[in-house]
Amino acid sequence: MAFYGVGGDFTNTNATRSSRSDVSHGGNTSYQTAHSNTLTAGVYLVHLSYSPSDSDGEYPNNDPDHWECRITIDGSQVGDTAFGYENTPITYKKSGSLAFVVSWNSGSKTIASQYRTTDADDGGLRGYLITNITIIMEYA
Repeated sequence: MAFYGVGGDFTNTNATRSSRSDVSHGGNTSYQTAHSNTLTAGVYLVHLSYSPSDSDGEYPNNDPDHWECRITIDGSQVGDTAFGYENTPITYKKSGSLAFVVSWNSGSKTIASQYRTTDADDGGLRGYLITNITIIMEYA
């Protein structure tokens, strides 16, 4: 099995995929998918970053809540969960991020970044979620 594309000449995928979203979610504790990418076999660096809004008035129901973010591959969670809390004063508004190197040697897989609140009331989370996926090597 040979590696191709080292240095950025990739045949089956973009070298870097970057997605940014203003996310808001409340009323249940189910994970929501913000970004999803189906990629060919290879080695990838995946990074997710979430920052809660710094304006209390932007939280649904004016109710600050705990938040969680994760990365999944074909629906299964990879590694840990980033988490934090959105509340005043601003020092309690916690941002979080995750980074993983993932790989597989055949077929395609779907990498997704997801977010949720752990409080099922009408409140929820509001913030900015960024996902970056960079290919390190491509399997051929």
